[in-house]
Amino acid sequence: MVFAIDQEKASKLLSSGNHALILLNADEAHFSRIFGKLEFITAARVILKYCREKPVPLLMANMGNNPKVEDSQTLFMESRRKVRQSRATSILGSNEKLFIEYRSVLRAFSESNPIELSRENAISDHRVREFIEEHKAERIFVLGFDTDVEVLLTVSGVISSGLMPIVVSDAVSSPSERLHFNALELMAGFAEVVDSREISLHLFGE
Repeated sequence: MVFAIDQEKASKLLSSGNHALILLNADEAHFSRIFGKLEFITAARVILKYCREKPVPLLMANMGNNPKVEDSQTLFMESRRKVRQSRATSILGSNEKLFIEYRSVLRAFSESNPIELSRENAISDHRVREFIEEHKAERIFVLGFDTDVEVLLTVSGVISSGLMPIVVSDAVSSPSERLHFNALELMAGFAEVVDSREISLHLFGE
């Protein structure tokens, strides 16, 4: 399943307005259990080139170890997160090269230490909102893990804040391919969904 928009529209989306980028849960524990690892690495490298070319400010944000549980929905999300973390394993063996490549991508993204979040919706954190305000960003790229939880809730938060979220479909992922694509299809109804090929065509004509 490919989520793509008209290339002319994509170019306008990528070239106009002030952009910022939020990278969610970009740690090895999350990366170890997603599907499409190589696709994510390839997409992330394209986005890095775009961020340097434009340039686009970047913020890395991870779910903390002790999130605050404030309502029943958050309780459900937190219990699910704990189950996912308990299943995360370090699978360096046959995927060692992928992990080496991923670490090099992380080093390139790591302009500062990631902030620790207490809620799955990154926009609910005042530091994320201050980052967006500082850079006067109107269009927010959302990348990272998991598509069906943190990415989906953060994109919804961006919309609620009156800003435009841009989801890069091959630079987000989940442990479940089905839930990943279901979440992308849902977000395509209220957010802009592009893929790294459109970004590459916009920048480099390739």
